[in-house]
Amino acid sequence: MIPIRSPEEIERIAEAGRVVAGVLDALLDACRPGVTALGLDALARRLIADAGGVALFPGFSQRNAPPYPAAICACVNDQVTHAVPTDRPLEPGDLVTLDTGVSVAGWCADASRVLVVGADRPTSPDDARAETTAARLAAAARAATDAAIAAMRPGTRWSDAADACRAVAEAAGFRVAPIYAGHGIGRDLHEVPRLPFYPGPRDDFILRPGMVVTVEPILLERDVPMTVGPDAWTVTAADGVLACQVEETVAVTREGARVLTAS
Repeated sequence: MIPIRSPEEIERIAEAGRVVAGVLDALLDACRPGVTALGLDALARRLIADAGGVALFPGFSQRNAPPYPAAICACVNDQVTHAVPTDRPLEPGDLVTLDTGVSVAGWCADASRVLVVGADRPTSPDDARAETTAARLAAAARAATDAAIAAMRPGTRWSDAADACRAVAEAAGFRVAPIYAGHGIGRDLHEVPRLPFYPGPRDDFILRPGMVVTVEPILLERDVPMTVGPDAWTVTAADGVLACQVEETVAVTREGARVLTAS
């Protein structure tokens, strides 16, 4: 059964969401040429602790993988998801997705942001500043997530939001990765429901006030095979195809969707 959170519980999740948003804003400011993802991870750990939060990613386990070693995932260029931070210095033009999750007083929030290192952030794929494929993909990722959230009205179906997300991505010339999905969130980082972006009849559900979920489409330049690296976490797209993601923790309210991790 999908948990229905009270307004008070949603405010508790929003407290964690404010910490997540603040950490990600600081990481984006620090994400410059020469900086390493390991350095960004150390910064995230300090900021989370200073805010009274607990980093949710360290020690996270999934099947056939060792415990996750970092407080952030830091995907660069063709890394699709779950990229373990490394000591590789970031370079101008790198497409970087930064993802973190935080618990505050036992309530969780999770979000990600994307940027092109050393470049202004375009507001849409058609923005004049979106001169590179990386910049256009980053802008499309933001727009696709926003489109899904805008469609999340009480009484509608998740599939309506997924359709809106895919339509924006495809209009920009990109593809939503088919095998990844959002999830419920609250007391635990991952709760029911699962929110795929190509939902079948068994995946679909009606959005109701009090549901709290993550909306996190991954956009690819085009469909290609993906492989898991030797660390058993980092997923990479074939042929150097770029990938990125914008994620938000979202509450469904009587008035519509409320983003709990807004910057």
